[in-house]
Amino acid sequence: MSLFNIILTPHSHDFSEKFRWCIDKPSPSEKYQAKYLLEKGVNLKGWFLKKKGHHGRLAFSQDDQLIYLENNEKRDDVLDKIVNKCENWEKLDAYGFNHFIKLRSSTFTIGVVYESRYTVLYSATVKGAFDVLRGRHSWLYLDNDTNKSVEQFKGKVKLSRLVKNQWKAYMRACLNLAKELDVPFVFLVAPSKELIVLEDYPFDSPKNTPLDQVEKIAIDGFPILTLLDTLRNSKERPFRVCDTHWSAQGAMLASVDMAVHFGIPTEEVKALFANDLYRNKEMGGDLGSKIFPPKTHIEQLLVSYDYKTKVLYDNELPNFGRTMLIENEEALLSKTILLFGSSSSYSMFNYISRIFRFTFFCHCAGSLDQSLFKRLQPDYVTAQSNARFLVRAPSPSIDIKSLINEKRNNANGSTFKKEHYSAPSSDKAKFLLYEMQKLNEHSLD
Repeated sequence: MSLFNIILTPHSHDFSEKFRWCIDKPSPSEKYQAKYLLEKGVNLKGWFLKKKGHHGRLAFSQDDQLIYLENNEKRDDVLDKIVNKCENWEKLDAYGFNHFIKLRSSTFTIGVVYESRYTVLYSATVKGAFDVLRGRHSWLYLDNDTNKSVEQFKGKVKLSRLVKNQWKAYMRACLNLAKELDVPFVFLVAPSKELIVLEDYPFDSPKNTPLDQVEKIAIDGFPILTLLDTLRNSKERPFRVCDTHWSAQGAMLASVDMAVHFGIPTEEVKALFANDLYRNKEMGGDLGSKIFPPKTHIEQLLVSYDYKTKVLYDNELPNFGRTMLIENEEALLSKTILLFGSSSSYSMFNYISRIFRFTFFCHCAGSLDQSLFKRLQPDYVTAQSNARFLVRAPSPSIDIKSLINEKRNNANGSTFKKEHYSAPSSDKAKFLLYEMQKLNEHSLD
């Protein structure tokens, strides 16, 4: 949930001999939800005095709207400390103002209307914790994120020698484990939006990104699926306009490429999705929600299939540490895929779960739990991460159970959604559900 501050910037003026005022609210320390500012409004509170003979009025201005901030609170403190100590101040019934005004844009001003002219005293900006880069044709991109996406695109983020060695160690571990268990494996990268929607990005073509650097140091035989050509050549928009993640079309294409990499016939996979039905829906996203007012755009939503109806287990943890088991008895293959994934994996579930009967998912951005890998004996394994995360190498040896426990123990009073599970329908489902139970230390009835 994005929170916003309202920053007031004072302007120079020559009203000190005519008026006096104080803006108590909004305060720069106060944080607001967008819904609050849109529906209830910003609280403008303070006081305003005028010398005798000067008939000015304090006002709020937003776009083409002008609202007078009439004094509506008595404010005995102002009367005692200022007005009563100087006979030049005009005597009023109220010296303070307290109003709520709904905002419809990210900027407004507070000023004085005097002699039929509006003079700005303060300009105000509604600002979120993170900046969002605005591209052409309403496209939104990450800006000052912790992974330094813009700097990555410009080639200013170099992988250190240590990180490169960590990547190579990770690659060797993946290949050794896949070979030991004779399991097809792929490292699937969800490209950053700006690597695909290049024409609307404010900067020129990418230069030596972390993805480029990882590809250059990849050891022989390590399978990296970057999807760059597939997504750039898509007839439909592969990314959401107001979100960092790919669209339903992008998720479908990623799922097809992954399956084809595993040797599953292209025609059979594409046929699964050929008759899918979509409807247009106005949607925001993790970028649109960081802007005030929040931005939305029409996106395509799959309506003919919903993987959520196939979920056997979901621990409902947010982000890292989330685990999920999906079973679709009508899938193309009666096989199991183990997916060590990230946030981009979720939109792929609608497609992956129609290819493989069982999807065993762990949110860990590509890091491997080797013990889980060996216990499950899956038919296919995918490690999936987002391109902007590649500045750090995934771990070749995490413990998902410890990750889950750490998430719960560090909740700091936060409450999580209740775990969800359904009755298994087969011995294989029982086994996989049992493994989920062990990871989450939860006894099933």
